[in-house]
Amino acid sequence: MNIQVKAIENLVNSFNAGKINEEDFFRAVNNSVRVGLDDVRRMKAFNVKNEIMIGDMVKVNHKKVAGRSFRVREIKRVKAILVNPINERESFNVPLSLIEKI
Repeated sequence: MNIQVKAIENLVNSFNAGKINEEDFFRAVNNSVRVGLDDVRRMKAFNVKNEIMIGDMVKVNHKKVAGRSFRVREIKRVKAILVNPINERESFNVPLSLIEKI
């Protein structure tokens, strides 16, 4: 995370010194922010993936399923399949970043 902050600081200094134009500056800042957000999301998904196991009860941070608990049926690379413990036919394919272990 500090690497992206330093990169943005260097971009601001270069822009203020007149070394790069406005369009390139904003494109580079946008790219740095996007890379930083991707890293944060990737780390959160990695942590959740290591924390949950098949059969665990979890909750999902989404308005569609607010206040409900689900059981983990399968864990994929970036998503997990969650089923309602009461009704096994009801299942959701949920990104790991939205899952919290109960």
